[in-house]
Amino acid sequence: MTTQGQVEPGEVQLKRAWRERAQVLTAPLRRNLHKQRGMILEQVVAIQGFMHILMKPTNTGHTWTREELRELRTHLRTLVGLVPILVVFILPGSFLLMPLLAEVLDRRKTPRE
Repeated sequence: MTTQGQVEPGEVQLKRAWRERAQVLTAPLRRNLHKQRGMILEQVVAIQGFMHILMKPTNTGHTWTREELRELRTHLRTLVGLVPILVVFILPGSFLLMPLLAEVLDRRKTPRE
């Protein structure tokens, strides 16, 4: 039994294995997003407020509210007509991939601490 704050070694290995599987599954999407990054950024910047909401977790550490997720989906539906690769993000359950999109579109050279 562990006390609060301690993590069992098996739990660490399980988390690491899950993270590695997730990276393998998202690798093709990540590559395509990086290839299209310039065009996606150009269209995203044209939609007022989208980038601000998308980068909220990265910039502030807070998660998206339901209303913000609704707004993100609305903006993504608009973008899908312009950038077809983004269709993945309007599918059910795609909110789990939103941090990936935020990471790819992050324009900073160094990550925030």
